[in-house]
Amino acid sequence: MMKWFQYELFISLRYLNSKRREKFVPFITLCSLLGIAISVLTLIVVIGVMAGFERDLKTKMISMNSPLTIENSMDAGIQQYNRIISEVETIEHVTAAAPFVIGEALLRVASGTKGIILKGIDFHKENRVTNLEKFLKRGEYQITEKEVLIGQELAYRYALGINDVVILNLPMRSATSFGLIPRELKCTVKGIFSSGLYDFDMNFVFMPLDTYQKFLGGPDSVSGISVGLDDFDRAFVVKDKIRAKIGYPYYPRTWFERNENLFRAIRTEKVVMFIILVIAIVIAAFNISSTLVMTVMEKTRDIGIFKSLGATKLSIMKIFIFQGVMVGIIGTVIGVVSGHALLDNLELVAEFITKISGFEVFPKDIYLFDKIPAYISTMDTMIIAISSVLISVIASVYPAWKASILKPVEALRYE
Repeated sequence: MMKWFQYELFISLRYLNSKRREKFVPFITLCSLLGIAISVLTLIVVIGVMAGFERDLKTKMISMNSPLTIENSMDAGIQQYNRIISEVETIEHVTAAAPFVIGEALLRVASGTKGIILKGIDFHKENRVTNLEKFLKRGEYQITEKEVLIGQELAYRYALGINDVVILNLPMRSATSFGLIPRELKCTVKGIFSSGLYDFDMNFVFMPLDTYQKFLGGPDSVSGISVGLDDFDRAFVVKDKIRAKIGYPYYPRTWFERNENLFRAIRTEKVVMFIILVIAIVIAAFNISSTLVMTVMEKTRDIGIFKSLGATKLSIMKIFIFQGVMVGIIGTVIGVVSGHALLDNLELVAEFITKISGFEVFPKDIYLFDKIPAYISTMDTMIIAISSVLISVIASVYPAWKASILKPVEALRYE
């Protein structure tokens, strides 16, 4: 196999490294190489951040919520939830089930007021369904009546610590001798958690289920039931079994269905960004075509000599295609290596840019996470690398073909 293109590869390398070339040709070659490298680097980083965002968002959402939730399709809450939990826990792959009440509330402290999502849970059962206890940074997990857990971002924003008092107001009102007033409850902060999801750590507050039910002053019902599984990938299979088991009006929903629009948007953006950045590689590959066209013009007499000595059209094509492929491969390797290096140090780079420019590259309140997620699979890297090299090959074909059809006599006369 090596003998089949041994001399063509040798000549191609000589042309690539020739010191007797026009000064402008090596410069264009370098621009082509850098264009490919920068395009591949950008593609690696962008796809890596978007894939990392999707992966971390999925992991943290499942950890803080549950793979499945059961709700009442009539928006009437779930009565007799302990009976339903007992039935659900007999289904294969279900590890546990925990009731919850969830709603909006207003949190008031001395330093300000904020709208929050208040969730009442059974802390013992919840621990078998989600990883809330593992995310606890300070304080106690098992809290009692009129005690709450708050997120680290919320604690930081309003300078809250363990044993600080917060006031919670519900949107509904209570009738008193003074008229209708908002329902109010004073609670003590007993624990602070950090999930790594900015939105979650800023907006969620947890309290005991029975406290929330009393606070609502309503019947002994819950908003829904969280269901834990031994395998998240079986969520859709278990969903059908739960639906058959408990029947209407209760409706199980998977973690993906609850966030379907978000994940579809992320995947669509990932595909769009891939296409846009591949176009950037194509544009960079045009430089390879330009370089080879200039090389063909520069080496026209050499092509005439090769043909006079018996070189075939295919051999001439291979000389110039190899040259374009080598530029593409070198640029791709540089891009892949530097792209992975940048991904591994993305936090440091972002901090450096923020420090010198004063511009926050990754605002936590917009991108949900407290740090930049970055992950790229071997398969994604291979697809990017192979696409880049293939584009370089295609960009080399036309100039190589033009070189191969030159007639020996005309080529030898070329000045």
